[in-house]
Amino acid sequence: MEMINRPINRHQAYHAHVYFDQDSLAFASELCHQAGEKFGLKVGGYMKNV
Repeated sequence: MEMINRPINRHQAYHAHVYFDQDSLAFASELCHQAGEKFGLKVGGYMKNV
């Protein structure tokens, strides 16, 4: 079986962006809330409509 080369984590921290529009705002809000709960993170700071 061939070995899969996986990336090596060389970073101390990560960040992510959640892009949304008016139609996906509720989904994006819930996604951020659940990610924060699941991973024990403070998510967000402000949300700005696109």
